Amino acid sequence: MMVMRQLLIILLSFQFVSSSAQQGVLWAKIHGDDISSFPERVIDLETDGKGNVYVGGHLNTQFVRDSNGNVIPSIKYPGQDSLYNNGGKDAWVTSYTKEGDHRWTKYAGSGTDDEYYAIEVSQNGDVFVSGFIWDSQIRPPRNFDGQLLGSDGVGAFISKLDSDGNLIWHQNFGGDTVFNSFYLMYNAYVIDIKLNSNNTISCFIEGGGPVLNFYQKLFDRDSLELGIHEVIFDDRGNYLKSNSYPFPVYDKLPRIFDIRKESGKVIMSGVIERDTAIVGNDTLLRNGFDDALLICFDTNTNYQWSFNSSNYFDQFLDLDISGDSILVSGHFDLFASDTVNYDTISYISSPNNNQAASIFIFDINTGGILGMQPSRSRGFGTSVNAGGIAVSNQFMAIGGLFPGELTFSGTSNYITAIDNCTNCTNFDVFFAVFQRNGSFFLEDVIYSSGNSGEGINALHIVDSTLYIAGLIGDSVLIPNVDTLYARGDNDAFVASYRLSFTTSIQENPKIIKASNGILAYPNPTEGNIRLLGESLGEIAYLYSISGQLIREYRVSTKLTNQAVNLNDLNTGIYMLIIPGSSGTQQLKIIKQ
Repeated sequence: MMVMRQLLIILLSFQFVSSSAQQGVLWAKIHGDDISSFPERVIDLETDGKGNVYVGGHLNTQFVRDSNGNVIPSIKYPGQDSLYNNGGKDAWVTSYTKEGDHRWTKYAGSGTDDEYYAIEVSQNGDVFVSGFIWDSQIRPPRNFDGQLLGSDGVGAFISKLDSDGNLIWHQNFGGDTVFNSFYLMYNAYVIDIKLNSNNTISCFIEGGGPVLNFYQKLFDRDSLELGIHEVIFDDRGNYLKSNSYPFPVYDKLPRIFDIRKESGKVIMSGVIERDTAIVGNDTLLRNGFDDALLICFDTNTNYQWSFNSSNYFDQFLDLDISGDSILVSGHFDLFASDTVNYDTISYISSPNNNQAASIFIFDINTGGILGMQPSRSRGFGTSVNAGGIAVSNQFMAIGGLFPGELTFSGTSNYITAIDNCTNCTNFDVFFAVFQRNGSFFLEDVIYSSGNSGEGINALHIVDSTLYIAGLIGDSVLIPNVDTLYARGDNDAFVASYRLSFTTSIQENPKIIKASNGILAYPNPTEGNIRLLGESLGEIAYLYSISGQLIREYRVSTKLTNQAVNLNDLNTGIYMLIIPGSSGTQQLKIIKQ
């Protein structure tokens, strides 16, 4: 069952006209089998320039079955079952078209339980994926093309696939043969991958340090202390160099969940789990059980600033960057206190709530907190867990899981998790969407019959489409779309959700040229316009008359005469919208 509360969005003097036939989930897919040694899940989701969708995560043993659902015995491995993958838990990547048509699926791993770490996709569809492959005598280790890996080819790796799923290269992080008897894989856990503008690839790892009382050399070249490092490869998979971040004492290292490298900054989100964390020359004190943490470095690994909370238990999880803003998903404990504080911002919970989730917004240059979009719950002992986050020019979104009743709207319109078991509490997955100015847009819930182990780990926004992915339990009914049947306790899922249902923009007849103290001149125009008057905000959004965001401009609140370039636009009618803290300005512009 799918419940959706859609707000009628009034945007200044224009309103979006929606078509109910296009609302909600467009398509949904599920992946998994009935072996549940680990919850099968999507961890990351990306898209390319053509709109193709790529999901990465891990799946357990995937059996080959006949038309009756019976597992087919293996000919290659007598006494064993036929598998699509390599057995155990494998690193896994699947691609779909934006319409939801399956393009290809790839696995890497061995007969034991391997790991998926991270994925990054270029605009032309090159896929960079990292993980960890163990050696196995039952089913030997294989890369994403099914090629056998020798005992010296296992361990942490990064691979490049093309847009059609063909393996271009596979590069493991190396290791050493110890005592002439066994191969010791290099100690590396890949936190994230980033494509750089100079066609190099950055892998952010936690690793290095002594193993069995000696230091391994990364790719037989560099000895690294145990810590967090940026390992850089060229586009052919050749190791170039590594940069180490200033965490000088490993037992004072914070736990890092996500890393982003943009706008000349490297941002890390996580928690302080020990009494103190040492970053550069700063000592960050833990005040509670887990303190949420955000850290900024420049691209030369110089420490810039940090933000850490002082509540009993809270965590910063997934993060995204847009312009000068950092958006972080997180959750915080309310059992010890009904009030939590983040610098100058306070949150007072509803009675009897254990945990809430929120989007947190920070200034990328100073680390100052700009705002938060928290959940509200009803019901005794409700704990809301945050998951993934996503941001675009128009929207920001958060996902996770919850029991009881939940809302991000600030109203009494709660979404409700369905209890379908005796003496237990059912968790269902949610996502909430806001406009970039902080206005609530919608929230929704996907009901499944599982009791635990669910959640939305990855979100991604492209224009008016929100992609959500993670794991669900048992069966899920999505009206007018599909019924998804999980084989095991938990299966990986991905879905496409329509956010903007715009078919036209209806103009308010009361519109005037000057809006809230600002005027566009000349209007109509054949080229540039000038904004005369004081702007209420620092970003101006230009929309077509059909409601499509064309571009955004940086404007100044201190200037009363500034140019806006429209030279390369087609003739027609446009809207220029400037949101600010004290109001919003809108101008209808005619391009001749």
